[in-house]
Amino acid sequence: MRDFEKVVGEWAREYDQYEECPDALSIVFDGYSEADEEEGVEEALRSRSYAVFVHKLSATEDFVFPEHDVAHGVVVHRPDEEVCFFVWLDANGQVEIVSELDNAADEAWAREVIMALWRKERGEDEEYSSVV
Repeated sequence: MRDFEKVVGEWAREYDQYEECPDALSIVFDGYSEADEEEGVEEALRSRSYAVFVHKLSATEDFVFPEHDVAHGVVVHRPDEEVCFFVWLDANGQVEIVSELDNAADEAWAREVIMALWRKERGEDEEYSSVV
C-alpha cells in the first residue's frame, strides 16, 4: 500500500472508532461485507466499508468539505472536484483494502493533497513527515 493510501486507511479507522474526521474530508459508511455460507452473517457484519472523499481544496487553510447532495439515499460524487476511496476494515478495525483511483491525473493531485493535509494535521513540515 502506498503512503497516501495508508493515510486514507488511517482516516477511515479513526472514523470507525470515533465517528469523527477532519473538516476538510467527508467520510461516509458504505456498508458491510456480504455473508457467505462459511463465514456467516455475524462475521460479515463485522467487516465494514467507508467511502473517503478528498476534495481538491482539502489541504487549503480553513477549508470545510462542502456537503454532498443525496439522491435516492446515495451520496452524489463530484468527480471534477473530489476523489473517492473505498476502504474496507476487518472485524478488528484494521485496514484490509484501500481502493485505487482509476485516473492517474486524479491520483497525482490526490496524493499531494492527502499528504499535505496529513502533515498539517500533525504539525509536521514536509521534510520530516512521517506516514502511519
